[in-house]
Amino acid sequence: MALAAPGIIPLLAVSAARFSGQFFECCDAGLSTLLIPLCRSYHEQFSTSVFDKMIWVDQSPLQNYAIDWGVDYGNRTLNSPEALAQMKATLASNPEEVYKGTINACLAYLWDPVWGRKQFASEDAYLKTAQEDTALFLRIALQGDPEWYGNLMADHTARDWRKTITDRFGSRSGSSTDLLVIASERSGCFPPTGPLWVVKAILQDDEGNNCGEMHTQGVVVDFGGHWCYWENAEKFNDLALKFLTGPSHGM
Repeated sequence: MALAAPGIIPLLAVSAARFSGQFFECCDAGLSTLLIPLCRSYHEQFSTSVFDKMIWVDQSPLQNYAIDWGVDYGNRTLNSPEALAQMKATLASNPEEVYKGTINACLAYLWDPVWGRKQFASEDAYLKTAQEDTALFLRIALQGDPEWYGNLMADHTARDWRKTITDRFGSRSGSSTDLLVIASERSGCFPPTGPLWVVKAILQDDEGNNCGEMHTQGVVVDFGGHWCYWENAEKFNDLALKFLTGPSHGM
């Protein structure tokens, strides 16, 4: 099975989402894997105060497995130094194999083809969409340098953001940022419990009791995978807009 590097393709991808009859373009990186660590790095160095609301999509606070962090939380395939070394070697010799593995892991209808085929009117429609999506994301990925993709993922997979998240968003942090965490039951990258760990960690106090604050929400979607916003932009927009236009914790 090809190793999937979920942050590779969204770094460059441009997707289209329909909203209120308009046609908007947005950078997938703004919703996916690599921008989330950038935001977490900002929080760690500065604060959360400049953010009123944030949405984190299908991203665990740690990709690699650890003593206290295993199959229920980490990345399904890229979860160890050994897996990273294999991915980087494949990027050097056959980068398309990694890119195609990424696409298959990030699009739910490809990762779970039995379910995926049921989302289309016919087998031809399924195959046509799979071919078009794969060609699009592969073309985007081939614009970049495989070596630097590997370097980015080496930093990304090993970084443990758990302490930063609890320090900056937890019950004693004083943060007023509203946070929506979206996980997917059909993600080929993370089991839902990985991303949703963030919600539980933020809402608990030092003794492990629920502190009752509702400014952090978690939801598990079933309409798409790691790139759920691409697979069903309408449902994703409805979910995001309901959160973004709702009451703010800090106001």
